[in-house]
Amino acid sequence: MTTSNFKKTARALLSALLLLGLLSCGSPARTGAQTEAEACILPPATTTADVDIPRPGGFHLIESIKRTEDNLLFNFGNLYHPFVLKEQLPGNEGYPYTMWFFGWARFDGNPGYPGCDAIFVARGKDPYAWEVYAGNGVWDDTMTPKLWAPIVTASDAWCDNWHNGDASVVRKDGLFYMAYSSLSSGPDMKFSWEYGDTDGDTYCVMGAMSEDGINWTKSGGPILIWEHEADWVFDDDPDNFLGLYCRPSLMYDEGKWKLWFDYWMPGAAMGYAEADGDADIMDAASWTVVRAGKDPVIYNFPNPDVIKIGDRYYAFGDPIVLGHGADPELASDEPWKNRQIAAAVSDDGVSFTMVGWIQHDSDSPASHTANAYYEDGTLYLFYATQIGGIPYNYRYNRIRVIEISERVFSKW
Repeated sequence: MTTSNFKKTARALLSALLLLGLLSCGSPARTGAQTEAEACILPPATTTADVDIPRPGGFHLIESIKRTEDNLLFNFGNLYHPFVLKEQLPGNEGYPYTMWFFGWARFDGNPGYPGCDAIFVARGKDPYAWEVYAGNGVWDDTMTPKLWAPIVTASDAWCDNWHNGDASVVRKDGLFYMAYSSLSSGPDMKFSWEYGDTDGDTYCVMGAMSEDGINWTKSGGPILIWEHEADWVFDDDPDNFLGLYCRPSLMYDEGKWKLWFDYWMPGAAMGYAEADGDADIMDAASWTVVRAGKDPVIYNFPNPDVIKIGDRYYAFGDPIVLGHGADPELASDEPWKNRQIAAAVSDDGVSFTMVGWIQHDSDSPASHTANAYYEDGTLYLFYATQIGGIPYNYRYNRIRVIEISERVFSKW
């Protein structure tokens, strides 16, 4: 096999696995004759006890939460990564909350729109009541996904022509700034599954700006990308592959722009980059990668979301819990179930300590892609639940929220 074909095969495999979320799933061995029910212990619908259960390695099961399992958004095909701000979109009085989320509204791949995954937006009267944008100033409150109109879709650029998702948004000086994941063909304009592809697929973080949170102008190219993303050559040492930058978490803090993201090292890891507060963050030259490569912020921590409350940073992801010292009884033969929402804390946003994890909802085999919002002493953790079943359906069919009080998370 030629070097070019080695590269294409390796990159295509990595891309396919990441697209399905399997790079960060794993399937740790189970000990004993555990049944699936024994291996996947589910909590009651609402937990109020203000006590955490110690687990090996100091990693705890977080039980001090309010979990209603109410559906905020539902009836859709495959939508997830709900990112919420208390920012009213212009002209939407009475709806102080905004949620950006992505995936497939009705059918796989969003037929009729460019690319595959796309970003949607919803407005909320409160954290539990949402309406989804249906285009032309119309909002749907009937949970009818065929009406929903994406607001960010793929372009024809080499770095942005397939997947748009994982939006993270900051409002500053009257403008909305977005960082989002992009999977694309790469410079040769052919995808890994197409005949004639020479460079595999390309992952990067793109940027966009908006005055109204609905109509966005994209950056001219990636704002964050591994330097060898488009030219990496497979050399029988996969440890040299340190790319696939995606799933950003954007913040303006202490006069700086801060961006956490996940990447492959191998294995999913969280990286960190910074830009000056007055820099043009739509320009890749403005960003400096502080932690990545062989020096991650946290290893085994995909889908990162970071929020700052007071002087502390709280990170949420959905790692393989056994990789962080969880009780072996939580292991499962199904890789998706081994990933659970997890929390970590930091005083500087760079050095994090793992705190604990939140188990899946009682009516879903897996809950992932948690994004945090804080207001008046309550941390709202928005997330999505998978369908599961046999054969396993990886699609997310409901978006929900968990509440964690300050008296709980302040002790982490």
